[in-house]
Amino acid sequence: SFLFCYLVQHLNSYPMQYKARIMRGKSGQLRSNMFIYKNAAEGSPESRIVLSTEGDEAFYNRSNRALYHFMENSLSMVLVILLDSVVYPIPTFVLTGLFVIGRLIYTSGYTGGGYGKHAPGFIIVALT
Repeated sequence: SFLFCYLVQHLNSYPMQYKARIMRGKSGQLRSNMFIYKNAAEGSPESRIVLSTEGDEAFYNRSNRALYHFMENSLSMVLVILLDSVVYPIPTFVLTGLFVIGRLIYTSGYTGGGYGKHAPGFIIVALT
């Protein structure tokens, strides 16, 4: 369906707006990184390497995590669209539209607000 293809393209390009803010054109191989990490407690023997959770780096990390969540959970939707559209084309189109809206809400909520802010989109996606 056109809607699903639009969603895939949008979710793949969505993190690029944040990537452009933290990685410049001269960043070379750094630009191939999907996540930005930081030392949680520098100088401490108990320190761990974790995803950066502040500023544009956090937006970039969370938008890529939302993309991963989509990839992990959407194969079933692809199969449902393919199989159901033959028998129920209009309901499949409507539910695909709701799925797309839910995923867009999920991604923008998770990216902008972190864990918990994705709940409205998650509920819509789960119901479709």
